[in-house]
Amino acid sequence: MTMTSLAAVAHESDEAAARAQASLVSAVRAAAALGMSHREIAKESGRSQPEVARLLHFHGTSPLGRRLRDARGEVVRLVNEAGGSNVRLFLRHQVLAEAVQP
Repeated sequence: MTMTSLAAVAHESDEAAARAQASLVSAVRAAAALGMSHREIAKESGRSQPEVARLLHFHGTSPLGRRLRDARGEVVRLVNEAGGSNVRLFLRHQVLAEAVQP
């Protein structure tokens, strides 16, 4: 495999992941609009209730949200190095604002 083809596969994979995430967000929001509770959506989708809440409310478009998205890989790496796993990041204003300062 050449570096060019590896880059192409990586790019295609990133685009597929983004489409899948958008599809999940759309489906979760549609279920909520139909009156399903967070708990019901979580059970049916195989997600946790906090993740359902994040899918419904977090858009990641605020300046702080973009910084969190940009820093996610580093945060996950640090948690994994410390023995953690299955990392989920939730935006909680000032606490994470300080944690992701460049």
